[in-house]
Amino acid sequence: MTRKISVIISTYNRSKLLDKAINSVLNQSYKDFELIVVDDCSTDDTEKVIRKYPVIHLKTEKNSGSDALPKNLAISKAQGEYVAFLDDDDIWRPDTLKILLRYIETGADVAYGDYLIEEGGRMRPGWSIDFNPPLLSKMNYISMVTAMVKKSALLEVGGFNENLKIFKDWNLWVRMQKRGFKFLHIPIITAEVFPQKESVSEKNKTRQDEEGNFIPNFSPADCEIFADKTFLGEKKPLKVAVFTLTKNRLEYTKRMSEKMFALAGHPFDWFVIDNGSADGTVEWLKTQKVKVIENPKNVGIARGWNQAIELIKKAGGYSIIVKLDNDAEMMSDNWLKTLVELFDRNRKLILSPYVEGLEDSPGGVLRQRMSEGSPYVLINDRVLGMVPFLGGICWAAPIELYDDFKFDEKTFIAGNKDYLISQYANQQGYKCFYAEELRLWHIDGTKGQKEKNPEYFKEIEKARKTKGGIF
Repeated sequence: MTRKISVIISTYNRSKLLDKAINSVLNQSYKDFELIVVDDCSTDDTEKVIRKYPVIHLKTEKNSGSDALPKNLAISKAQGEYVAFLDDDDIWRPDTLKILLRYIETGADVAYGDYLIEEGGRMRPGWSIDFNPPLLSKMNYISMVTAMVKKSALLEVGGFNENLKIFKDWNLWVRMQKRGFKFLHIPIITAEVFPQKESVSEKNKTRQDEEGNFIPNFSPADCEIFADKTFLGEKKPLKVAVFTLTKNRLEYTKRMSEKMFALAGHPFDWFVIDNGSADGTVEWLKTQKVKVIENPKNVGIARGWNQAIELIKKAGGYSIIVKLDNDAEMMSDNWLKTLVELFDRNRKLILSPYVEGLEDSPGGVLRQRMSEGSPYVLINDRVLGMVPFLGGICWAAPIELYDDFKFDEKTFIAGNKDYLISQYANQQGYKCFYAEELRLWHIDGTKGQKEKNPEYFKEIEKARKTKGGIF
């Protein structure tokens, strides 16, 4: 029988404590769950204790020395839409599952509560705060025993890192945060924690220096946030949608599509919104592998883009959306493969390639921003330039960026789309980058654009001169 929630307890030689943990789960007020108990080859009476209860009993082939492997084993067998974890020496409050489920179903990928911890024979509040990404890179403030996680999210990041002996949960949270998953803190006590002297995590607590700075008592290399190895399930390639807006200029579209497909290096689906072309563009598109929306007249850039994004979201299953103008010609081999590899490591990015062929601004506004001292960063062994706004000819973003975003169809000005999406992305915690190794040729260049729209270009110059400025 499929259950809404899968509860997982991994245990090793805690037979005297396990009863209490199991009973705190079985006595939950919310009942639509399965309880999976994984024995990591205990040598005490753990198996006898487990057999007393109506639980799913799993056992590892040999002692792993860590709870990462047992937890991954349980996740692989779990039937629930959501997964919650309880340590074998801790207990839940009676309404824990009810509370966690209520909050995670508001749209979070991870919901976590507060807890009490035993110290010196007394229970005191544990340290838990609202989700704070910068602080998460310095210390772990999310207790695993208070958390409920979407199973699909656990599978996407590959489960717990089995190479780590300590801080597996911290490592998991940081990897999930880098992928863009949503965390929600619940200011309600959901668990009681009883640290054991032999506990690995107890021996490696985060400590503070004299100035109050948090210092993890381990080497940073032990908690590498970008785990190359996937320990749980097969890693599915990210599904990509590319969309293009057309209005005549068939020869440009042909050149663009030829290089786009030939040099991609990663599968994708192409979506085209045509704004009333009269030069045979629609007829040609119907002979290609593309999904087309035919507008009988020009509905404008903003409306066309919104149509494309809605079509892609409705189709479902996509992780990345790439916007590519029909007068842009890719120049770099494996351009899409490179983008996907970057997004696979960090879902809080928005990326643009380096643009050649801009007559009024060689290299594009992205290169100009970099010359003003914007920082470079290293992601997945690739050097990226951090910029305050994207290049408008082409950009790639996670599909979740568009959950609550639409281009303004009433006040939209041709040419300022890169600023609008960049401004919104920055407000949502995304970072804009350009990858100079990815080259794109702007077929039409920008010749004559300043004369056509002088006020707009004045705003561009103003933004360029403002450090970090976005208008």
